[in-house]
Amino acid sequence: MSNFRTTFTIPEYPFKLNYHSKSIFIGSCFTENIGNYMKDLKFQLVQNPTGIIYNPLSIIECVEYMMDKKKFDESDLQLYNDVWFSFQHHGKFSDTDKGKCLANMNDAISAASEFLIHTDYLFITFGSAYIYTHNETNVVVANCHKLPSSTFTKSLLDIQTIKEIGLKTFERLCNINPRLKIIFTLSPVRHWNDGAIENQISKSILSVAIHEIIKNHSSCYYFPAYELMMDDLRDYRF
Repeated sequence: MSNFRTTFTIPEYPFKLNYHSKSIFIGSCFTENIGNYMKDLKFQLVQNPTGIIYNPLSIIECVEYMMDKKKFDESDLQLYNDVWFSFQHHGKFSDTDKGKCLANMNDAISAASEFLIHTDYLFITFGSAYIYTHNETNVVVANCHKLPSSTFTKSLLDIQTIKEIGLKTFERLCNINPRLKIIFTLSPVRHWNDGAIENQISKSILSVAIHEIIKNHSSCYYFPAYELMMDDLRDYRF
């Protein structure tokens, strides 16, 4: 056996990134890592204006925030263990100072909103199809901020919901910026806390939902990061 991995051909795309290209990266920690790598190479980009997000609904909501130039106020904040935070933001935005917390959130969205108008590429990485709904408000959260598990109800998204909500948002987005290309990736990072089988079910739902969106929107594409990581980069000698 001369080849110890599964190889495949990455499809050709009708566009090429260059140093004049502007990109926005939204999604899981995989997006953060790739974005950091491109930042080091001096590409023009904005990363996760609400912080790392894993589920499709919160990712799509972040896109809506940018389109709407959302202004966060005190009603968007929660207080836990003397720290102010937002359920729709990563913990890096949290602060003991309410004003500083809001300022950081609003500054990030404001900068991303301005950048979005001139952006060439939007990279979206879905990480998990599991969502957590805040029991008191019935709102899907992007981050649980280590609150007690009894505060939330965990559930699994279905393909049709992701497809319908995604297409509606991306149609509006491309009307705002007609030249925008939306490139989806599926995070290869396993969510072991969900369970091995449950993680694979989650990834499968996301994969099919992404391809349903692409099939119905001409500005959407898929880059096989998941397949490259799980197959092409896997050494079968081990």
